[in-house]
Amino acid sequence: MDKGAVEQELSSLPGVVFLEFRADWCGPCHVMDPMLHAMEHEHKGKLTLKQIDVDQERALAQEFGVMSIPALFVYRDGKLEQQLLGLQTKQNLLRFLA
Repeated sequence: MDKGAVEQELSSLPGVVFLEFRADWCGPCHVMDPMLHAMEHEHKGKLTLKQIDVDQERALAQEFGVMSIPALFVYRDGKLEQQLLGLQTKQNLLRFLA
């Protein structure tokens, strides 16, 4: 998988997409996981969560310029809106769904 293929897939998804680069050994990633999955469930049809393990997809993480995790790329209607690094609060992420 490459960046172009990922972005093409994201462009076909409606609404907001959270593309999270994460790893199993990442503490903040584990803290955010339940919140991100709950948000996706609560906002079904408006929010899609895609997660990429940086250990399994090193080249892809490099293509996206990921230097630290968690790295959250926020897409709206297929276009990158913002990139967030580190642990995020639900309140901060909800603003993308307003």
